[in-house]
Amino acid sequence: MEILKMECPTCKGEKEILKIVRESEPNVQTVTYFFSCGHKHVKQEVTEFIRILDFIEVKHRDARKRLLSKYKTKISGKTKRPVRETITIDHEGGRHHHMIEEQQDDGEWKIVHEH
Repeated sequence: MEILKMECPTCKGEKEILKIVRESEPNVQTVTYFFSCGHKHVKQEVTEFIRILDFIEVKHRDARKRLLSKYKTKISGKTKRPVRETITIDHEGGRHHHMIEEQQDDGEWKIVHEH
């Protein structure tokens, strides 16, 4: 029978392995090494599965922090002219910019509301 040796993390020397105990639980694999010096060393490997929907939600949440911009065209209620509305939200900087432009009779766009 072959003698297994490994470095003991406590003694910092190469020691014989007397016994290896493996335990398996859902998402956790544990291996315990018993050394000839009397020390034991435990290694755990944890695996976690993330659902694809959770991953998409995390990605969407991270993207939302940066910058959000929306653009709409509509008809003004008072003048019945075409209107362009732009809303830009900077979540990281905490700034909002809202601008409404209305098309004049000559075809030019004029800002009627901005904050």
